Amino acid sequence: MRTGKPFIASIGVSNFSIEDMRRVLENARISPHIYQGDSWLVFHDPDLSGLLAEHQIFFQAYSVFGR
Repeated sequence: MRTGKPFIASIGVSNFSIEDMRRVLENARISPHIYQGDSWLVFHDPDLSGLLAEHQIFFQAYSVFGR
């Protein structure tokens, strides 16, 4: 068990737009580890999927088979 200051293993975001993600990446000391979002948005937005790949942010899909 770790003692002292609090420790966070990873952080994630959900349903952020590409503009939101850019703001997070520009301002955060620690980048998100995971992006959870609607599969339709990410699969059909090459800019967002490219940004996630560039920053090694894992994508976790929901709504894979529709709403």
